[in-house]
Amino acid sequence: MIAAGGPVLSRMQRFEKLEYPATPAVDVDAKKAGDAPEVLLNFDCYTGTSSDKLYKYTITWNGGKASISAKQTIKLGKIYLTPNAGSHLMDCAQPDQGVKLRADGGRRTESVFAYEGSVFGCNGTKVNAEGRPGILWYEVRVSDGNLMQEGFVEDAKRDYLYSTLAVDGKGNVGIGCTGTSETEFPSVYVMMHAAGDAAGTMRAPVPAMKGTTYYRYPGVRAVNWSNYSSTCIDPSDPGLLWTFQGYAASEVEKEWCSAWAAFGIAGR
Repeated sequence: MIAAGGPVLSRMQRFEKLEYPATPAVDVDAKKAGDAPEVLLNFDCYTGTSSDKLYKYTITWNGGKASISAKQTIKLGKIYLTPNAGSHLMDCAQPDQGVKLRADGGRRTESVFAYEGSVFGCNGTKVNAEGRPGILWYEVRVSDGNLMQEGFVEDAKRDYLYSTLAVDGKGNVGIGCTGTSETEFPSVYVMMHAAGDAAGTMRAPVPAMKGTTYYRYPGVRAVNWSNYSSTCIDPSDPGLLWTFQGYAASEVEKEWCSAWAAFGIAGR
């Protein structure tokens, strides 16, 4: 991908009929072999209006030839809602005069991260129609597809949308996202699960960049929010995570703002 002449595609192969979106895991292990297996993982969010499944694939290499495994279905402990945009069940609030923000895009698996034999992922979803959009996150063991952790972050007064995650050098999980409510402008939030915390738990979300106004997009019932969300590990400091998120700080119509925020476990 970073070759001087551009990406080298001589060994490109096409795998068809995968679930959408089967996302490759980011792996920052500097000792990982170039032909080591690659994991694809995704949340089943397009086969109906609810789901309790993850799908996992493994890509292996034989010389320059890649092969993909059969789909492995991993059962979650709860049923999560996966409504599409037309249902408006995943709409998020802003203070008046702001339009609703659509969180249904967060159903897509946008973030999968590999760490010491596991892959971690997260998605936007709900556990009931009356609740607010929250964050499903999970850990799957690569060797056998065993579900190691499953957690759901929600708030009775705040919506969370477009979440991504990464794992630091000590196994602490960090999530970045946008948070908004009837009384809070769209803001950047971060949260963490320390490696020693109880499985499936997440520490309290912390505002990293507060919004200063509502997002303006007149004439619609609900609008796509910033699709840009990324969380990664600092290449020079394995205990530091960075997240890139959208927030509201512009009074120009149809213009959101973006912020980088660094975060980590206190006393790391």
